[in-house]
Amino acid sequence: CFVGPNCTIGEGTVLFPGVTLYEKTILGKRCRIHAGAVIGADGFGYSQILKEGLPVGHQKIYHLGNVVVGDEVEVGANSCIDRGTLGSTVIHRQVKIDNQVQVGHNCEIGEGSILCGCAGMAGSSTLGKFVMVGAQSGTGNQVHVGDYAKLGAYTGVSKDLEAGAEVMGIPARKLGEFFKVLAVQNKLIRGKRKASHE
Repeated sequence: CFVGPNCTIGEGTVLFPGVTLYEKTILGKRCRIHAGAVIGADGFGYSQILKEGLPVGHQKIYHLGNVVVGDEVEVGANSCIDRGTLGSTVIHRQVKIDNQVQVGHNCEIGEGSILCGCAGMAGSSTLGKFVMVGAQSGTGNQVHVGDYAKLGAYTGVSKDLEAGAEVMGIPARKLGEFFKVLAVQNKLIRGKRKASHE
């Protein structure tokens, strides 16, 4: 493992092989950080360099903040949690993060939330308490998902969701609406197949 300068690791926290903690990372008590996880790397921030109105390069935006992880958090193998631009990326207590999850800079994940494999949070997006994020789902920039919401697998959330929302699909739709759209699509496909055989 690599533990950078000015990091804090709480009592009973376990780092598995190959974990990297960048400088100023704070881990709470009784956390489990699995192999290959990277906590505190720079966020993905660039500003285009323009010449005559067209991009000719990228100016890196350096991130000077840190990551703060609460007690009893588990971070899966090869997951990445980026540092804040100026402030902190915050993971509250009892959050459970699966393997290969990306948490962008300045994100905040509420207590007890669960992120399944390959989920992603764009910069400055936030989850309330006990939110469930299905596999390969994602939140857009600065989107807020309310407490106890559930995102089905492969869901893309591009605008704020109220507490208790249950959504699926891209763009995210309420479950009932999602399945209605699916039914209409299936009818269209069956109709085309029937027409082609006549």
